[in-house]
Amino acid sequence: MTIDEREAEIRDTWNRRSAAVKAILEVQRPQRNHLYWPQLEVDLTVDSIKHAERYPLPCRADQVTKGEGPALFADGSVSSQFASRVPSSAQ
Repeated sequence: MTIDEREAEIRDTWNRRSAAVKAILEVQRPQRNHLYWPQLEVDLTVDSIKHAERYPLPCRADQVTKGEGPALFADGSVSSQFASRVPSSAQ
């Protein structure tokens, strides 16, 4: 690997890391108790961050990665797209 190739690789890695940090830092607060990261498509309530133990996730990680699981929000609500597939005990 030449020095130029190595420098390009380092720049590429740095740019990807910078983009990830930027996505994390770009947080919106549409309501007093609601945080939203648009680039990550993540919605959380402030309470769910302070008291994560109160908000267990009722689906497995492998379901989410395959796109099979419901879109769950930290407040326990389920996206309307999957609400009919989630048992009523999990909603």
